[in-house]
Amino acid sequence: MAAFAAVLLLQGGCAPDSSESGLPTATLRPLGLASATPTRAQHTPTVRPLPTTGPSPTPFSHIVRAQETLLSIASRYGLTLDALQAANPGVNPRLLSIGQTLVIPGPEGTPDPLAAAVATPVPLSLSGVRCFRLVTGATTCLLSARSAATRPPIEGMVALVTLLDASGKPVDTRPAYPVLNRIQPGGTLVLVADFPSETGNWIQAEASLDTAFEADPADGRFIDVIVTRAAQAPSDDRLSWRVTGRARLAGEPASGEARVTLVLAALDSAGEVVGYTVWEPAMPLSATEDASFDLTVFSLGPAIADAILLTEAQAPVAEAP
Repeated sequence: MAAFAAVLLLQGGCAPDSSESGLPTATLRPLGLASATPTRAQHTPTVRPLPTTGPSPTPFSHIVRAQETLLSIASRYGLTLDALQAANPGVNPRLLSIGQTLVIPGPEGTPDPLAAAVATPVPLSLSGVRCFRLVTGATTCLLSARSAATRPPIEGMVALVTLLDASGKPVDTRPAYPVLNRIQPGGTLVLVADFPSETGNWIQAEASLDTAFEADPADGRFIDVIVTRAAQAPSDDRLSWRVTGRARLAGEPASGEARVTLVLAALDSAGEVVGYTVWEPAMPLSATEDASFDLTVFSLGPAIADAILLTEAQAPVAEAP
């Protein structure tokens, strides 16, 4: 792995711009997750389908994630804003909350019992699950999903993580949400599941894919990101990993600017996720701007064998007047 001046193009095929003068400097936003430490030994789980968990296939629903709007959700499913609002009369479109469930209507504006066929997840490869009991008593579980290079971009990913006791009996099941919106062809995405402090004693964890949808690669909502790494290195004890560099858009979004997100994920020797941190510039970027970043990810337990940098840039969606 090159340590200096390694130029990577993530999610695109354009060459980076060599000009860096007069460019804004972004501020790192650390996550509380990065400072937590596990309090027990970990076990490597086996990923297999869970026959007793998962939501009912009808009516089809969508769980609101960070940065989503009612209009962007309607666009994702090919609906008008009015149709989505009519199916969710009690929802304030300007006060959506993360984790809120929306009903996705059928062609006639009602929940479609045939939507289950559309909701069948496309195949993704899931890593093993690493779970850590935090100092707060809560448990965080991390895993990654990988898409085949021959598939289009994939959105709407949700996995189900189940904690098991010593006899293999399920203790609790929670959804694992991705830290970015989309997996590009051949790409990787980190998913996170959080369990409350009152979760009972567990020994290992399993995961199964719940939802994942093929997206239109030409929908114009996402822009490729070019990252120029200045330096990267683990700490002496390999419990943290630092990457610095600059990020810019590979093209010009139709709206003139896009919100850039970088995720630095720490991997152990088995290639499983043991920590992550998220960074965004203070302001969206235009095609003529870039931003410097300084990211450090901490392991929640094992030594870090490698770190991967995931990127995404999404153009803002204008709400209807």
